[in-house]
Amino acid sequence: MSSSGVVESWERIEAWLGEHAPQTLATLNGPAGPAAIAEAERAVGVEFPADLKASLARHDGAGEDGTTLGRLELAGGYGLMSLGQIVGNWRSLTEILESLGEELEPGDWWHPRWIPVADFCSGDHLIIDARPGRKHGQVGVFYSHDVPHLGQWKSFAALLGHTADLLEGQVTDDEAVPRTESGRLVWRWVDELAENPRSVLALAAAASQPAEAGEPAEADEPAPEPSDGPDWIVDRRGCLTFARGLTENELISRFGGSPEDTT
Repeated sequence: MSSSGVVESWERIEAWLGEHAPQTLATLNGPAGPAAIAEAERAVGVEFPADLKASLARHDGAGEDGTTLGRLELAGGYGLMSLGQIVGNWRSLTEILESLGEELEPGDWWHPRWIPVADFCSGDHLIIDARPGRKHGQVGVFYSHDVPHLGQWKSFAALLGHTADLLEGQVTDDEAVPRTESGRLVWRWVDELAENPRSVLALAAAASQPAEAGEPAEADEPAPEPSDGPDWIVDRRGCLTFARGLTENELISRFGGSPEDTT
């Protein structure tokens, strides 16, 4: 996908957010001007790919930083960064690499010609590889405590297109799927979702009723035994969860169900 496809992908993302996650839509920043983009390029010492420039010209990231509630996250749950964050995070990671001296070669952990464009709460980033060669412009994952995984998307434009496809349900992801909570986009890990999700309200309605007067009550199951770990009690008879400050739909979503299907 060329940089011209960036605008189309953004239109699709914005339309989906407007219908399903208006609070996340509101976190999108305005455009970055050419002078600001050029200044960021000088700061990191590399020229940004055309598709990244096109994206920044539409939205200079989302929110102020990771603390912004409902901030837009791209595929996989990585928060879209502004120019200020791009430069700041690039500078911090490059300084760490320089402080390590000869312990690591550039590219083993971090490389000064990688451009961070989205971040995760763990310190991981989506990065654009700006090194010369056939991998130039590809998007991969920088792991703060592991080796990088490069080349997951062939370009930043492809990442935006993939995000739009996931939101619209045109494709599925092996790791994370989009959900909404109180007008905000969230990404849920696939292995955390129930295979056949049901509403907790439906589960409660299907639960056995208390014994009527005169009927013998069922004997209680034996008390749970302590586990091997310290201060943990493993109760295999069931799980009781209390929640406060959540709407009914939020509670259903967090249990892996769909608010639209409560049967």
